[in-house]
Amino acid sequence: MSGDRGASPTLVILGGGPNEGQEQAIDDETVEACVDMADGSRHLTERVPNRRTAGRVLARALLVGVAAVFVVFFRPQALGGRVSYGTALTSSMVPTIPKGDLVAAEKQSRYQSGNIIVYRLPGSGPGSGKVIIGRIVGGNGVTGFAIKGDSAPGRYRFHPTNADVVGKMWFHLRGALLWSFAVAFAMIFVIAAWPGKRKRPGSIVPRPDPERGG
Repeated sequence: MSGDRGASPTLVILGGGPNEGQEQAIDDETVEACVDMADGSRHLTERVPNRRTAGRVLARALLVGVAAVFVVFFRPQALGGRVSYGTALTSSMVPTIPKGDLVAAEKQSRYQSGNIIVYRLPGSGPGSGKVIIGRIVGGNGVTGFAIKGDSAPGRYRFHPTNADVVGKMWFHLRGALLWSFAVAFAMIFVIAAWPGKRKRPGSIVPRPDPERGG
């Protein structure tokens, strides 16, 4: 290469022929080098962006973003967050919450009538500590809430207080939708973690030298 710093790079044509020793301007952004091929011909080489590498970088950035959103908004209570997750095992909240849906409940400072809450059965008898979901239809958090399932014929006989409430229902997801999210996240993780070529971030594609005719 010849020329001052900042000037367009040039290629000196070697190997004989009518243009031997002449300089030809080349594109600095696409042409990387001049190489001799095994058959004696001379080729220019172009740097071709590695799409797989770009895909991995994008996947890793997306993975970091998803992880950040999870930590801020969806972190479970067991990990210091405000959200608890469970599955509706019965049809007591149909049609609001179908059986089998994933239910996310968020801890609140107070609860009121009409809220759907997730709570642990109070007391020390059989079933105590079991996690239940229901709608508040009366009472208060000090003496105990009156709870009823949307499809249940009457109120439940247990009256949880604020200390028993895990959280107010934030959202619920159908099983198929939940699996779709899980598969999408798994695909992003695989793409981000897939090992790439360490020594060659891009591909080198030979291009015939027009001055050499091949």
